[in-house]
Amino acid sequence: MNILFTSDDFDKYLDNFLNELDLSNQHSKDYIKGVFKSQINNTKMFEEPVCYSFIKGYSSYNFEKMQNTADFILIYNSIFRKNAERFGSKEYYNDIGKMCYQRCYVMLNKKWPLFKDLSDNFDNIIDFIIEKNEAV
Repeated sequence: MNILFTSDDFDKYLDNFLNELDLSNQHSKDYIKGVFKSQINNTKMFEEPVCYSFIKGYSSYNFEKMQNTADFILIYNSIFRKNAERFGSKEYYNDIGKMCYQRCYVMLNKKWPLFKDLSDNFDNIIDFIIEKNEAV
């Protein structure tokens, strides 16, 4: 079994990678790092269409569903972009991701600005990750 990264190495890689991302809120970078660490080895990732998950989460005011949908899109629409293209445009996924994070912000009574930051900067975050991923 080959191990490419130890957990500490992966932490350092993500820190260096995200250091160049232009976000004013360090909590947003830490959140993105957490999403990558928790989801990158998740083989199930998502079991239903993104639009269906969004509608279910939005209509039922389900924070966890909205957060998980946006987190999935963050990875899927950036790291797995070629696969995502088969099912929808980058803009389609980005719009849903932005709406999910915005809804999370509202659900938390606008007390967690990192979700607003993620929503407002979603396009830039995705573009940054795609650009960095293509450079590798």
